[in-house]
Amino acid sequence: MLKKLIRRTRDVMRRIPKPMEHFSSEEWEKITYNAIAAEKFFKSDICKVMERDLKAAKELVYTNRVHEEREVHVVTALFQRIITIPRKEKLDELVGEIKYIKGIFSDMQGYIDERKNKEKMESEGKIAIDRQTK
Repeated sequence: MLKKLIRRTRDVMRRIPKPMEHFSSEEWEKITYNAIAAEKFFKSDICKVMERDLKAAKELVYTNRVHEEREVHVVTALFQRIITIPRKEKLDELVGEIKYIKGIFSDMQGYIDERKNKEKMESEGKIAIDRQTK
């Protein structure tokens, strides 16, 4: 009988409706601006170059074709400087390049997805967006 009288806090909190999230026009303009810029980025030549570099770096890493590299710098006719870049360092550079490019792509896709999710939530009535222009 005592169990029926005691209510857990989480049971009471479930019955309280959450306040509707509201976005001001400035916040919505920022979200829209970022999404439009991300869409333009995906259509640009820079994105195509980055995709090509990403594909090439992945191919080198996955097929294990990374080798030690030697660079020869001629200082004078009698003096040359040879720099050796180890295989592990080259591999680390390629893996870092892959992570960097993937990070940029995921950030840009995140801006686009954020706008789509907010518009979907607005149509479902979960949030309110003030779209007034100044």
